[in-house]
Amino acid sequence: SCLYQDYEIARNRLMMRESNLYSEMHTSSKKGLKLRQWAKNRMPSYLNPEGIYSSHHLSELENMSPDDLHEEYGNVSLYNWVHAYQCLVELSKEELRKRFSSKKPIPLQVDRWLIIKSRENWLSFFKRKGMAEDVAKKVIGYFTFNSKSHDLNDCPFIPCVDGLCLMPALIAHSSATRSLMSLFGSKKISQAGKGRFHEQQFLRQVRAAGIKASPIETHANFQCDCVMLIDDHLIFTELKSNGQPIYYGKYYQQLCNIIGDSSLIY
Repeated sequence: SCLYQDYEIARNRLMMRESNLYSEMHTSSKKGLKLRQWAKNRMPSYLNPEGIYSSHHLSELENMSPDDLHEEYGNVSLYNWVHAYQCLVELSKEELRKRFSSKKPIPLQVDRWLIIKSRENWLSFFKRKGMAEDVAKKVIGYFTFNSKSHDLNDCPFIPCVDGLCLMPALIAHSSATRSLMSLFGSKKISQAGKGRFHEQQFLRQVRAAGIKASPIETHANFQCDCVMLIDDHLIFTELKSNGQPIYYGKYYQQLCNIIGDSSLIY
């Protein structure tokens, strides 16, 4: 059908968009554009190269500047979210390297195939990676699988008798960005600060054009992203920033919204 054809076109466009973004980032690094040096002065020092890439990817999906990733979701900065998940990915990859480099058969025992640590040891693990204790505790709580979780990618910690276990064969190949985006939605993590960069950017551009503009943030009953005075008219503006959708249906819906089509896919 026509609807199915449109949906497939949207799906392929989104896949190409993601592949292109990945290619651009890694090509830039190989061409000596000093991405790491640039990131050194703009991003937290604890981020490794993959963490830098994941941060850029997240900023692209959330339609933010990398500078804006200091904003907090669930009282944890987006940089800390990326760093925490990337640490688990690196730990899982190292575990798999050890496993496959061994010349002896690995016994079919749970503790030989999973990474099992007590909550205290996981807390120490994140603290050694540069995270504050209170932030690490929150991250561990959010990463723990429960009835609200979508899958074991977004919530990689499985509660067990001895604490929390991690499946390295799964997490080693997980996308930090996609997993975190899924986690934010499945556990309804507060994103109250989302969009501030977009609002500040809009205000700067409007003021640079000579237009008087200001947000209203301190009123008890309401707030407004931007009030502008143009030719003796007060214009109250609500600003919205649409990030890059990560699911095909959402991407198709965004295209429909842009062109004014009334089609809906949920």
